[in-house]
Amino acid sequence: SGLFIAAAGNDGTNNESSPNYPSDYDAPNIIAVASIDQNDTLSTFSNFGVISVDVAATGENIYSTYPVFSTPFSEDFQSVLPPDIGSQFTLGGDSNNWGTFDIGISGFENVLWADLPNVPYANDANTSVTSSVINLSNKAGATLSYDVFCDTDQTEDWTDYLALDIFDGSTFTEVERLDEVFLGGEGILNLSLDLAPFMSSQTQFRFRWVTDGSNQVVDDYDGCFLDNINVYSAERTGENYSFSDGTSMAAPHVAGEAAMVWSYNPGL
Repeated sequence: SGLFIAAAGNDGTNNESSPNYPSDYDAPNIIAVASIDQNDTLSTFSNFGVISVDVAATGENIYSTYPVFSTPFSEDFQSVLPPDIGSQFTLGGDSNNWGTFDIGISGFENVLWADLPNVPYANDANTSVTSSVINLSNKAGATLSYDVFCDTDQTEDWTDYLALDIFDGSTFTEVERLDEVFLGGEGILNLSLDLAPFMSSQTQFRFRWVTDGSNQVVDDYDGCFLDNINVYSAERTGENYSFSDGTSMAAPHVAGEAAMVWSYNPGL
């Protein structure tokens, strides 16, 4: 039970022909809210619908708080001279073959290969690159974003893979494993990870390259590479305000009104 107030959406479209969720779920306790301006005219950006939208409220020029974001870690390897990995990573493990290489693709010129000199990649590898320390102790939130490509043995038992570990100030925790099967053979993909559970004054991340002893030489597997590695964080900077538009600006007006009515008559 309960009452849910949902923004109708900001695409300027009819929700009856192009549904917007969760506001379009067919449930009696969902109120879908459109946006109007100060003259009670439907906002040009607001979704609408005779049946799918229940009510409208002012959603333009709303004075509201907003987040401030920063990038405490960023590496695209464009300023390094291959095979150098730059100053923000430290190599780990025996026979470490991590290094950069220019693949000649726009936006992905220099990338960080897990096993640069070997095609196919070497057997029995367990090497890593570890980021410099990132202070996330006073952040409201943080996200790790990176581009990745893998050309590996196509098995489903994690024989050869790229692992992502996060350090929270006391221990490293493996949070992800990546190989060609997991990535679906879709080429270069952008992935992200919520760092909120690991935020500390000593946060780090580590990519580990792990292979077994039976790589298929005839298939010339290239391994995995990374690029455009960034940590984005939301700052705790006190009060930040600006004027904003959106059906999500309109919905709180309805939520407040509904709460007041419901408190007066809980039997509704």
